[in-house]
Amino acid sequence: MVALAGSLTWLGTGLGGIVMGQVAERLGVRFTTIFGAVMIGVGLAFAVFVDATVVRGICVPAALALLGDRSWYLPRWLRWLPQAQL
Repeated sequence: MVALAGSLTWLGTGLGGIVMGQVAERLGVRFTTIFGAVMIGVGLAFAVFVDATVVRGICVPAALALLGDRSWYLPRWLRWLPQAQL
């Protein structure tokens, strides 16, 4: 118990304060890195959700409806591609 009381007294003065400051700074960097990775994951999930719903669910069908047969136009320089008939 005496050793614990001595170490707690040491943490509050002089070099102990510097050491505790470094510990706090290191923990802050670690938590920032972890939360930064979480924010990137949430951002990517949101981007996939927007792509799946807005772009592929609304914009592509709307563009196909507006363009009609022109949406299936194949340029002359791509005529070498095999023709698939369904």
